Amino acid sequence: MLNPIVYIVEGFRDALLSRAWMFDHIWWSVYFFGVTLLILLAGVYMMNKYKNYFVEYS
Repeated sequence: MLNPIVYIVEGFRDALLSRAWMFDHIWWSVYFFGVTLLILLAGVYMMNKYKNYFVEYS
């Protein structure tokens, strides 16, 4: 359950099998988007920190 992809997989299962609605698992949504935001912010930070070391071809 610590894997944030569980939210997506369970969402598809619930949609296809009509088991539950998306907002029945609000904490999975918060966890999923929190982890996604954390990864995004880490990526932006690393990109800005190391952008001088990247090679650009134009």
